[in-house]
Amino acid sequence: MRLLVFIVALFSIGLALTDKYDHFQFDITLFCNERDRKEYNLVIEWRESDTLPGKEQISRSKYFNASTGNFSFTMDGAMDGDEIGSAGYRPVAYITHDCERELQEVELALYVDTLCDIGRSCHYRIIEDITNRKGTDYITAKALKLDDWTPFPDFHPS
Repeated sequence: MRLLVFIVALFSIGLALTDKYDHFQFDITLFCNERDRKEYNLVIEWRESDTLPGKEQISRSKYFNASTGNFSFTMDGAMDGDEIGSAGYRPVAYITHDCERELQEVELALYVDTLCDIGRSCHYRIIEDITNRKGTDYITAKALKLDDWTPFPDFHPS
């Protein structure tokens, strides 16, 4: 009996020491090709799309006064699991920007169809042109690395 209690105690300690979060890193390059501008306003936040109502937050919102052309940056986040029966994490970028002909703020939701396995760390490479884009769109990540934080060779933060 003591041996069983000892094994259960060791197992419990081992579980407590492991990180319960799945970590995310998004290496992002966005293009804004409005010719008459040098910069634009950008707010971006990552959430996880669920089949159940509600979206779980992966990252905090970030605000940028971004340069037109290509603008590259990194965002980090974490999740502590997903709903039962999920095929994997499906990140969604919620973007507010004014890279638009009329200089109006518009909202854009980019649903990433490249799923990340639950229980793994997810390192995404995202490249998108947001010029005059608004509404909802579905995109494929340029690349996804699992449990690997080595830099993508084509990523150079602005």
